[in-house]
Amino acid sequence: MKNLSRTINLFWWIPVGVLVIMGLVFGTSFDLDIAKGLTAEGNFFSTFFTFGGSFPAFVLLGFVGPLFYMYFKEQSFKGAKIIAKIAFFGAPVVAGAGYGIDILKDVMATPIALVLGVVIVLGLTCLLYLPFKHGNPKQALRDALVIGLTIGLSIVLGLLFKKIFVRPRPIAVLDDPSLYTPWFKVLGNKAPAIDEDLIDSFPSGHATLASTLLLLPLLAKYNPKTEKLTWVFFVSAAVWLLLTAFARMSGGRHFLSDVSTGALIGGGLAFIFNLVFKNPVKEENA
Repeated sequence: MKNLSRTINLFWWIPVGVLVIMGLVFGTSFDLDIAKGLTAEGNFFSTFFTFGGSFPAFVLLGFVGPLFYMYFKEQSFKGAKIIAKIAFFGAPVVAGAGYGIDILKDVMATPIALVLGVVIVLGLTCLLYLPFKHGNPKQALRDALVIGLTIGLSIVLGLLFKKIFVRPRPIAVLDDPSLYTPWFKVLGNKAPAIDEDLIDSFPSGHATLASTLLLLPLLAKYNPKTEKLTWVFFVSAAVWLLLTAFARMSGGRHFLSDVSTGALIGGGLAFIFNLVFKNPVKEENA
């Protein structure tokens, strides 16, 4: 079991997976009823997670830079140190730009959102590096690939599915029930003639990104004081995912099946990449 866990205990994923699948099953039958009972458009809880729900995932993506830095700064080939420095700052800049364009531009001018996103994510990434910089170089490379591929592919798949399914959001459906479509019905070019922001409900991008935080325990081992607290990191990530999902539903932005599918995409990719990429430290000690 030690070899299969790939640094995050395999059994920890089971309850999360069960909840996600149950959410998708219940959502398939009761999406509209749940939305009618939960939706309170513009509530503070929903607004907070609109800006904060996916934010930790962008910071985690930014931390891919310091992880690559830990690896390349120990390499002896020509240019390795330069690559290390470029990676350290490059990843958080890209992640911050993504956060600014995806989230902040809804409330401010795009250039300002872009700069602010970069400043915030880059700053937090540098602060995170201070306590979480003690690790094996090969392990850092492995974790950088796992995190980067998980979040990157999650974003791509989420955007792709939104374009394919073009499902109306609950706030639009509650105003006009005839717009309701189950999650498995692909509308494509048959999308209703309403605001584009109201026809990208499936899957939830916030839940997709929040679920990638289940990889947060990977960071725990880069500080001697937290390396035995990986379960705390995992539970915290799972709780954040649940709060984000509920907030998105309470604001009328998503149905239960939307957030469940988002969690299935992000969490599923996190599980797969964490399992597939071998732990170099364990193999060296085997």
